[in-house]
Amino acid sequence: MVLELHVWGCNDEISVISPQSIASAWIADIILTSQGIPFEIIASNNTNLSPFGELPVLIDDSAGDGDDNNRRVKLTGFRSLSSYLVAKYGASQVEELTLRQKLLNDSVVNSLNETFDTLNQYNLYSNAANYEKYTRKLFTRYFPFPMMYNQPSKFYKNAQEKVKILGLDKGKSSFFSFSTEASEVAETETFNEGTSDADAPDDGHSKGISGLHEKYLLQKSKTNEALRESSNSMRCLMVLDKYLARLKRLRESNGGKRYLFGDLPSTSDILFTAYMSTLTCKQLPDAFIAEYLSSREPELIKETNLAIRDLHSHLQKTHNSFAEPKSFEVPSLYNEILYWTGLVKF
Repeated sequence: MVLELHVWGCNDEISVISPQSIASAWIADIILTSQGIPFEIIASNNTNLSPFGELPVLIDDSAGDGDDNNRRVKLTGFRSLSSYLVAKYGASQVEELTLRQKLLNDSVVNSLNETFDTLNQYNLYSNAANYEKYTRKLFTRYFPFPMMYNQPSKFYKNAQEKVKILGLDKGKSSFFSFSTEASEVAETETFNEGTSDADAPDDGHSKGISGLHEKYLLQKSKTNEALRESSNSMRCLMVLDKYLARLKRLRESNGGKRYLFGDLPSTSDILFTAYMSTLTCKQLPDAFIAEYLSSREPELIKETNLAIRDLHSHLQKTHNSFAEPKSFEVPSLYNEILYWTGLVKF
């Protein structure tokens, strides 16, 4: 039975909204292809396939032994499925780790899935230019009508909650500030509501002043929003800087080789490369992270770009086309109704 890896994406492209999907495809390709084990990559975009409502998901229908040969195993998230692949199918193409290194590797993977994922959420959703001009449009490729509208709103809302962990939420003007964006907008709304036609004087000159005042308030609100986003972007780069410095120290403590623990990549190296590929995505309208790293960490960018190219080209050679999702795996309003009524189970 062929293993199935369900990811975010469209056609033969894995989406930047899910670095874990990118890393999972790479690790599966590295481990399974080298041993001639067939597997399929399916850009299903269907979170119902996972018991945790998340992608990527690895489905192995031949996971049991003996009498349990038909037992199906589902693994959600890069950490779970990469550990499973390494343990069951071997890891001749990834670095063999000592017990101490395994603990460090797991720690790095967890930290990447928290800190770097939050930075990626900010970059794709909280950054207004990237969300409006790029990220939101991606969902029109992943979902049919009307899901193409409610799904990006759901992801946007979740991202706004998550970025608060690092103090990158839109309403933060300073570290100890509790003001929100809504209060800024309310200032203009209160002005409009407080000045009715009945109360306003008939003097045309006074009306002109009111119009200019309103225009000034709106412009001030936009300026404050731009300043907040600039401040949050700087905070984002500071967090990224600190984390990259930690990874650099860890790499140096292990001999300063090509990867964190040796000459072959570990699962944390592959996940780190996937996050770097999304954070420095060239299609983003506001590529402030890519520009910052290109000027501050040119060697890192050179190394990661080389790793991205190698991993991507190898995957393209072995899987130049992805498998299509089966009928009930396709995310549609009809299939969603069937799933929630219990008529379809995964």
